[in-house]
Amino acid sequence: MPSDSLKWRSSIIDSWLKQLLPLVGHAPPAGETWSGHSLRSGGAGASLAIGINMFYIMHHGVWKSMATVQQYLSLHVLPSAPTYLFFGWMLPRDCPS
Repeated sequence: MPSDSLKWRSSIIDSWLKQLLPLVGHAPPAGETWSGHSLRSGGAGASLAIGINMFYIMHHGVWKSMATVQQYLSLHVLPSAPTYLFFGWMLPRDCPS
């Protein structure tokens, strides 16, 4: 995919965030900016918080190395109901005995 296509898609996500976050009463902390790229970090941290296997996180975030994905993870993210809703499908299913 050409780099222009990737830039166009990320700008749409950035625009979407800037328009919708105020509607739901959220804003980045003072001095911070949220962008489409923030969703990668947030999704990775949220997935880790509910116990998603690191290799699943790497695969779905399209990270090629553990060192790269670790830059996006935050241990300050706690498990929550929305996290299970969005990422719970990646949790292993219990195998019948």
